[in-house]
Order: sequence, then C-alpha cells, then structure tokens
Amino acid sequence: MKAEQYDAHAAVRLTHWWRYGTNTFFARLVGDNVEPGAMVLDHGCGVGDLITLLKEKYRVVGVDAFPAAVRYARDANPDSQVTQGDIMALPFADATFDAVVSLDVLYHANVTDDTMALAEIERILKPGGRVFLQLPAYEWLRSGHDAVAMTRKRYNAEEVRSSLEKSGFTPVRTGYRMTFFFFAAALARLLKRGQAHEEESASSDMKNENPALNTLLKKVISVENAVARYINFPFGLSVVAVAKKAEPKKA
Repeated sequence: MKAEQYDAHAAVRLTHWWRYGTNTFFARLVGDNVEPGAMVLDHGCGVGDLITLLKEKYRVVGVDAFPAAVRYARDANPDSQVTQGDIMALPFADATFDAVVSLDVLYHANVTDDTMALAEIERILKPGGRVFLQLPAYEWLRSGHDAVAMTRKRYNAEEVRSSLEKSGFTPVRTGYRMTFFFFAAALARLLKRGQAHEEESASSDMKNENPALNTLLKKVISVENAVARYINFPFGLSVVAVAKKAEPKKA
C-alpha cells in the first residue's frame, strides 16, 4: 500500500466498521481453529490491529514489508515482536508457526507470484499448521481504492483454492464474506467508474464515517460475522480461505 493508506488505517484502527469487522472476524476464526498459546504470524500485519486482538491468547509475531506499517504496529504493540521483511522471502526458519493469518496481502503489486508467496507461508508453518486468508474479490469490482491500495489482482474463491493446492495446502474452507454489503458496494463502484477515469478518482475507502452510520455498519457486520464463522457465503466483497499444511504420514 501507499504510505498514506497506512496513515489512514492508523487514524481509524478498530473504530472503523470495516477494520473492526475484518479483524474481529479473523480473531474469532483463529480462536475456533488454533489452540491457545500457539505461535501465530500476522503476515502483512499493517498497523497491528490483529496483533492487538490475538496477543492475549497467542504468541503473536508481525511482519510487514513497509517501514510505516512496522512503525505503527510496534507503537500499538510494544510487547510484541514486529519485523520488517520481504513477503516473498520471509525472515523465519522452517516450521516456526502454528498458524499464519494473511489479510489482504497476496493481492499487492509487490507480490509478483502469489503461489510462490503461499509456498513461503507453507515453509514456515509447522506440519498441520493452518493459514487464514482474505483477498479482494472479483476483478470487475476494481475501483479507485485499488489504485491507492496498489492492487495487482482481485480474486474469486476457485482461484484461491487452486493456488493453495498448488502450494501444498489442503483447503479446509473457501468462500466469501462482506456479503451483506455486496450489492450496494458493487453498484456504487460501477456508477463511480462510469463518471470518472480511475486514476483521476483514485481514493481510499478507509475514511472516517459519520459516527451514527459507522455504528450501524458495525452492527450489520457483526451479524454477518456471526453467520460467516459457520457457513461459506457464495459471493461477497472478499474471498476467505482456511487451509492446512500436510502432516507427515505415519509409518
């Protein structure tokens, strides 16, 4: 992401409905699948909100390629290890982590090969470890926000499943979230696209909302999150996947 995007994320943190909804959803999803005390990597940790949510239950490490993100994450979590590192060549030994959470990272322009990046995640996971992914959905939903976020690619669930399998993972679930907002957001993006050239209208979606609207949207996303923990939605603004690293075969 561009530096100003990290400034925007740090300004709102978990008070913003989207950041609140995404980070609390994955914190609960990890809690449903990973034993307390496990080693968890926040892969592309951004400003460190997920570290804040997970660190009381897990031994959490953060890594991000961008100095601004590392600075914000360390400031928010001075008691946690946060490292600057290349997503394509992670600075960790083989089989270090029980789980890796990667939220909106593999889509980035700096990730030249998402299958190779997934293979690197597979390398640092312990046998039986799990990876939790979120990625932006559908190339036709590309908007000015993608220019600010430096989006290389948007995905569908089958593409993510295929990439996981090519990288040695067994998918546990693949589907979508941010479904309750899908039709309104899709219509808004398509209308905006018809009004102005994408580069001219490039702006971040991460802005301070009207407080009353933000509170309402938090309540809506909380309801969706409660449902999405247990079912796979067939469409949505984000692709969600959970996959498992193979365990050694018993003799």
